[in-house]
Formats: sequence, structure tokens, C-alpha cells
Amino acid sequence: MLTTRTCTEQLLYEVDRPDAYLTPDVTADFTAVRLAADGTDAVRVTGGTGGPRPDELKVTLGFRGGWQGEGQISYAGPRALARARLAGEIVRERLVDVHGLAADAIGFELIGAGAAFRGLAPETDPLEVRLRVSARASDAEQADAVGWEVESLYTNGPAGGGGARRSTQETVLVRSCLVPRDLVTPSVTVLEA
Repeated sequence: MLTTRTCTEQLLYEVDRPDAYLTPDVTADFTAVRLAADGTDAVRVTGGTGGPRPDELKVTLGFRGGWQGEGQISYAGPRALARARLAGEIVRERLVDVHGLAADAIGFELIGAGAAFRGLAPETDPLEVRLRVSARASDAEQADAVGWEVESLYTNGPAGGGGARRSTQETVLVRSCLVPRDLVTPSVTVLEA
């Protein structure tokens, strides 16, 4: 769908400075851009200007970012939310005190109790809640501890936990930076099937 709204969304996607957006060929200025519908699936764009091409090029780098461990377990029935919260507190305490993870590297979600709304919806007392614990770690062993601690709630946590699962995976982080243009040699390679 091509509309003024979809074009506006694309024009401003990840733009932090609409008056000085860096592209390889120009420093674009979107502040005077005007969009107008021009038929079905057609939009007229006017008013864009720009300045000289930047001396630096934006480069997006992907690199190894450590590990992430995850564990999930469900609680159902009376006081499901309270039991899931208690389970989360137990896991957090053990991950910090026993496994040495940083408290700010550990995240919790109470799925079924408004987790997708992050405090924007009124809290309810659902009949079932799924606790999801995830944590960033520097190595696979620490990340794996997250799932093991959640799974151990079967016998060492609040009553009635079930359906536990766990996973550990290496992560890739992405960061952008600027590189002087004169250090870049553009090339194109065409691969044949």
C-alpha cells in the first residue's frame, strides 16, 4: 500500500536528524518535505533538499555479543500471578547470588498478565501465567544456568509450576558508526547461480 502515511513512516524510519540525514551521496534535509496523494498507490513528494556529501560513511557492524539464556514455566489456578512473581524472585536471587549474573542483565515477563503492555493496562488476576526469564551472560555456562534455575522450580519453587522449557544461544549485536570515506573502497561482485 502506497499512501502518504506509509511514505511518511518510511521517510522518517530511524531518522534522528531530519535536517541532516547522512546518506552516501548527500546530507539530506527532510524538514520541508511535503507528501500528497497522487492517485491510487501514488504519492507526490516535494520540498526535499540537501547539502554536500558527508566526509564519513555510516557502517553497520555485527559482532558477537555474548550469550542469552532463557527459561519459561507456567502457573495456573488460584494465585497464579502471585506464584509466578515469587518464582521470578527466586530465580533472580539465585542467578545473582549463586551464578554471579548482574541483576540488571536479568529480565522477567509475566505472559498472560499484561506483559505486552508493560504496565499500560490495568493488572488482572489471570487464571494462568507464564513466567519468562531471560538474561545476558558472558559465556554459555552462565546463560545455560537461567534455564536450569527456571526448570528447577518444578521441585524447588511455588506449587503447581509446569510446562518448563529452556534455551541458550549466542547473540549477535549490531552497532552503527562512521568511517572516513577515504578508507572505503567500493566494489561490486555479481554472483551467478
